[in-house]
Parts: sequence; structure tokens; C-alpha cells
Amino acid sequence: MLQQRKDNQIIAIPMKARPIHFLALGLALLFAGGSATASAGIVISNFNTDLDGWTLSDNDPASTLTYISTGGNPGGFIQFSDAAQGANDVFSAPAKFLGNDSTFLNGTLSFDLAHNEPAEDISTTPLVIMDTSGDNLSLILSAPATSNSPYTWTSYSFALNTTTGFIFDGGTNSSNGFILSGGTLATQVQINTVLNNVSSILLPADMHSGTELTGLDNFALSSSSVPEPSTWGLLAGGAAALFATLRRRVNQTA
Repeated sequence: MLQQRKDNQIIAIPMKARPIHFLALGLALLFAGGSATASAGIVISNFNTDLDGWTLSDNDPASTLTYISTGGNPGGFIQFSDAAQGANDVFSAPAKFLGNDSTFLNGTLSFDLAHNEPAEDISTTPLVIMDTSGDNLSLILSAPATSNSPYTWTSYSFALNTTTGFIFDGGTNSSNGFILSGGTLATQVQINTVLNNVSSILLPADMHSGTELTGLDNFALSSSSVPEPSTWGLLAGGAAALFATLRRRVNQTA
């Protein structure tokens, strides 16, 4: 017999029931731990209710950023409307994405973009991750699909390591937005240095020389420890099969 203390009482657990008992306990700890890891390992703006703190940087005075409740990928999204008065407007991430992001090293940065005009100017407005010292990582994006309402969304996902090809010190903040000015391929150490103290994350909104609309949805930072949904499904299925097998064995010996 195995004894276990519960509510100040000693409960005897038959030896033949021990496999089920310990498997149930292990599964409970596994899924409880998995939930905690997932919540701590991802920061996301899915724009289900509002702008979620996002703003425009270097923006034209008449340009606007608005929340739209339908037409996203899916649900709500935020939309930049360009007044075309000179500056290269950029989306600026809120505080929850800033600070010490070192836990996301080797994780992913992902988001969805939509745009209603040809994005011929996207090469002058890269994605930029900047730290408090001014060091930064920059990346030129491929142009999103051109579409009008309803939008066709283009999804982006980048590993936060050297496989992506970030440029270190490749962006300069000028009156015309963030424009590439050189730099070198970022090393893993440099990527980690920037992620340790992020002061801003900027994403291209202004990609066209005239008026335009740009949508943003599902911006996320994910650590490498967060399993994909398919992984959780396989884990749950395997655990259920193991539980059923052990239960049959216990019943057979009863």
C-alpha cells in the first residue's frame, strides 16, 4: 500500500492503482505547466476590442489610426489612413512589447498586413526593433498583397535569430521615417543585446507615395518554448491513449 496525506488524513492507495494515480497527477502537472508557459511565452495584439495601445510614429498630422471591429484575420484590426503629406508613417508597438524581450531570442515575431495600393515604397520603411542605446535590428519586408475591402491578408513570421537576416544598426530615425542607411548582418549576440532592452518596435504603415490604407492584425512575440497548437493536440492524444492502456491493465488485475 502507498500512503498519501490529504486534508490532514492518511489515505491508502492500493499498489495496483498506482499507475493510474501517478499518470493522472503527471498529466495535471503537465497541462498546468503548459498553460503557464504559453501565457508567459507569448505577447499578442489581436485587436479584438480596440487599438491595444498601438500608435503612429513620424506621422503626417492628418494621418489617422483607427480600430475596425470586422474584416481582420479574423475579427478586428487596426487601420492606418495616409494623408500623404510627406512623412513615412510607421506603426509603433505599445509598452507590453517593450523592455526585456530576451525570452523571445530564438522565438518568433509575427503579424498580418493588408494594403490597398501597390507598396512600392516598402523598401524605405523597414521593420525596426530598437533598444534604449539606439542600437537596432532592421528588416526589409516583402510587399503585402494589394486588395480593397475586404482585405486579403499577408502573414509574416520571422525567427528572432541569425536565420532571418536582420541588419544591425541598419536604420536611422529621420524626419522621413526609418530609412536603411547601411549596417551589417546581425550576430546572435547583437540580436540578444537589442532584445534585452527594447525601446521601440516599428512596422511599416506608409508603403505608397499617395493616399493609402494599411491594416495590421495579430502582431505577436512568441518564445521558442511555446508549443504549436498541433503539438498540444498530439501530446493530449498520446496521453489519453496511455491512460486508457494503463486503466485496462489495472482492471484486468482487479
